[in-house]
Amino acid sequence: MDKGKKIGLQMSLLMSVTLSLCLSFTGLLFAGDKIGEQLSLPALLINFAVSFVISMIVSFLVPINKVNSSLDRKIGLQPGKLGTRFFETLISDIIYTPILTVAMVTIAYMHAKSEIPAGAPAGAGPKYGPMLGKSLIISLLVAYVIIFIVMPLFLKLVMKKNGVGPMGLGAGMGPNAGMDPGEGHGPRG
Repeated sequence: MDKGKKIGLQMSLLMSVTLSLCLSFTGLLFAGDKIGEQLSLPALLINFAVSFVISMIVSFLVPINKVNSSLDRKIGLQPGKLGTRFFETLISDIIYTPILTVAMVTIAYMHAKSEIPAGAPAGAGPKYGPMLGKSLIISLLVAYVIIFIVMPLFLKLVMKKNGVGPMGLGAGMGPNAGMDPGEGHGPRG
């Protein structure tokens, strides 16, 4: 495996684990009428597993580095600048978080509906729309902060581990970091 693919895969794994765990915990923490009432280890593990698989699939299907590079060029952003990091974090957040949130909210909704006792009035239980809306807003905010903070740290760690210099640290800051794991591109300079 060439270095670019190896770094891309490592970044995808690190970011997928981090985002999946944090968003699963956050989603369960704020699910229901009371904070934390839906939080349990089995629910966390199920949400994490589903979220991780989806995140890895998206990281291989969506070339975040290419998307960010193209958008950066079109609007004149320069790699390594703080404004570029803010923008690239937003793009990554918009691509990943809604997909993960819809999956996790759907699981939680189906579980909540399955626990409604027989004979309950029609329409009893949670409403999907408000549940999704609340969760999506919270998840977008949490994921943005997580991506913005951990991406450069993970990228620096992975690049150092693979003997690659710090070129491109401000560029391609999506969950695929400096490269696309399925395509083997190296970090942008």
